[in-house]
Amino acid sequence: MSSRVARRFAEAGVALAIIGLIGSAVFQLQPWRTCPDDTSSAACPMLRADYDAFLLFALVLLAGCVLLLGAGVVRLKRAQ
Repeated sequence: MSSRVARRFAEAGVALAIIGLIGSAVFQLQPWRTCPDDTSSAACPMLRADYDAFLLFALVLLAGCVLLLGAGVVRLKRAQ
């Protein structure tokens, strides 16, 4: 694998990790949800659709981290 491909993997990994991190944080905090018996929206139970979106963003974050680690390993092996 060339250094150019490793760089593309690293760039894709960073982009996916940022998207996954922001998306999962938003769905974890749920700023749009209101609970009648609590003042914090984070204490509201997560709906099934919200859970599915949170899981998708968490998987995107994980894929981004895997791409970043893979690109780092390739760069380390090429440096030796």
